Amino acid sequence: MQRANAIEWLTPPMRPCGDARVSALVAALDDQHLIVDCALLPTREDIVDRARPGATGRDYFQKRRSLLRAFVAAQAGRNPDSIVVAYDPDGAPRIVQPDLPLYISTAGRGNLAAVCLGDAPVGIDLEIVDDSMTPLDHVLHPFESAVLRTLSGPLRARRFLQIWTMKEAYLKACRTGFRRDPCGIAILEPGGGELRIEDDGRAVPCLAQWRAHDINGCHVLAACVVLG
Repeated sequence: MQRANAIEWLTPPMRPCGDARVSALVAALDDQHLIVDCALLPTREDIVDRARPGATGRDYFQKRRSLLRAFVAAQAGRNPDSIVVAYDPDGAPRIVQPDLPLYISTAGRGNLAAVCLGDAPVGIDLEIVDDSMTPLDHVLHPFESAVLRTLSGPLRARRFLQIWTMKEAYLKACRTGFRRDPCGIAILEPGGGELRIEDDGRAVPCLAQWRAHDINGCHVLAACVVLG
């Protein structure tokens, strides 16, 4: 499979992305451009997944699931009601119907959601920017810890947020989640600014990008990873 060389970051409404192999969307679930598109009746799978132990953000679950189904439909040229999504045994979303050779991922923080779709394993994460955030040492690779020790204040908080969102996106793409220790994963940004990911000392063939968004005055950071 040819490696993806770009991620198409879309904004509402969810227009098809043409020939882009990977597309992502970050939006507020009450965005007027999305309300009509996402007014889908829940499927049986939606109802089962909403009740799944450990499912987060139940108040917004159905809106996020509807957004994901509508997003897949918009990019694949299908009717949104024909798209069925369900969690796999590892808790990752997958397209159950119709049979599409596509991978999906989603993330949410309250009324904010991020979704992505591609023809290779993908993962996306979304976090609200908080310049007072304290880095969590137990999730950091030694290289990352060393970098953070050279920073302070908001720069340190934002660098940690970049690391954290990218690790979550990568683990989602790997379909492992935090069943494994994130300390073995290093998010590297050499002097030239090219982002790389190493896993247990080995370079990961992937495309990885961050994107900052301002949604209704809320500053958020999204990270997306495409494996292969």
